[in-house]
Amino acid sequence: MKIYDVRGFGAVGDGKTLDTEAIQQAIDTCAGDGGGRVVLSGPFVYRANTLFLKSNVEFRVETETVLKCGDDRFAFPHDCFLYAENQENIVLSGDGVIDGNYEAFLDVVSQYHKAGYQDRRPRLMILDQCRHISIRDLTMRGSTNWTCHMSGCDDISISNLRILNDLAQANSDGIDLDHCRNARITNCYISCADDCIVFKNTRAHKEYGPCENITVTNCTLTSTSAAVKFGSESVSDFRNIIVSNCIITDTNRALGLQLRDEGNIENVLFDNIIIHTRRFYDRYWGKAEPIYVTSLARAPEKPSGYIRNVRFRNIIAHCENGALIEGSFAGQVSGISLEDVKLVIGKHSKWEGGIYDRRPTYENDMIHDRTNGVRIVCADDISLRGVQIEWEPEAVQEYYGEALYAKNVRDLELDRFRGSGAHPGQSAVLLEDTTVLGKE
Repeated sequence: MKIYDVRGFGAVGDGKTLDTEAIQQAIDTCAGDGGGRVVLSGPFVYRANTLFLKSNVEFRVETETVLKCGDDRFAFPHDCFLYAENQENIVLSGDGVIDGNYEAFLDVVSQYHKAGYQDRRPRLMILDQCRHISIRDLTMRGSTNWTCHMSGCDDISISNLRILNDLAQANSDGIDLDHCRNARITNCYISCADDCIVFKNTRAHKEYGPCENITVTNCTLTSTSAAVKFGSESVSDFRNIIVSNCIITDTNRALGLQLRDEGNIENVLFDNIIIHTRRFYDRYWGKAEPIYVTSLARAPEKPSGYIRNVRFRNIIAHCENGALIEGSFAGQVSGISLEDVKLVIGKHSKWEGGIYDRRPTYENDMIHDRTNGVRIVCADDISLRGVQIEWEPEAVQEYYGEALYAKNVRDLELDRFRGSGAHPGQSAVLLEDTTVLGKE
């Protein structure tokens, strides 16, 4: 493989000089020659504005090397640092660092929340309609907006990637797969404000079709929003997605299926996952739910889609809130199973509890009610097998309630369900307008 060192094209790497033109020339020359490897070596810090990745080019940031985003927020075409459109065989690799320089784009800073300029906050990377993508071994840090946004992409491999963003930096998602297909995310460590791994179907890219055929394995995730989320932008379908062998720590919401538009979710498996959730700053969506399955309309004139055939299996969670499953009308949410799931619930943060966060929806964003181990509202064909609810004795709150609450549920299956009410004399199970399989 032919090597194209950016220093041979005039890059300085002194941490001050903008090396945009030199790095881009190395990329363009490599692509023009039919492909190869563009290398940023160190120990140097290369500063640049938007760089355009090209087909058949491996872009490699070596050990002890940093590629850092420039300071001028008006100097980024496509509002991103690394960009590619309709390219193929793109590789980003190396043990170095790609730094989004988020401090340069801050507008409002408070104790728990940092917001960037609304008109210009470059995403660290956008790949649009690209094919055969590999991202491996890098560290990406300090993004002021979404870190890795891929829209309409096919055949994606992301492995051994570290994403380290400020836990107060709003909108600093880790990986956003937007209308993408055939993706594998493995062995990654992601710590960020907003969501770690998101499956999206945005309206702007609706023509790209469903988000499908995706696996997430062996990842460690920390988020002040959701660790793994579907939605809330969901104008197309999500299907055939597996999340397994992951550890989720210090997270505001762990596993979230959040339909708010006309798209659907089906054929999703969550397996072998350890979870710890706690409340964060009130401006973030979520109230420490370990499992969150909801289909609620964003606007009154257009119902949200259906959720079918979703399984949660072999999950252990320590959490401040229980699991929530909720639909808007009969048949909309169905075929949901929890198998060998243990939830240990107790309050440990200072933030208000006894709230179910349904945002974004056009009415009743917040429901103030008892916290249940599992709460199911308006759903069909729900199976709870080997589900265990425990309340931490020293962290039980007044608003903690039944281990299971179900309302307007058809065909609820209970097999080896174990749990009690949070307080002495409180019912373990409360059913309203609910039919239980095997019982008259």
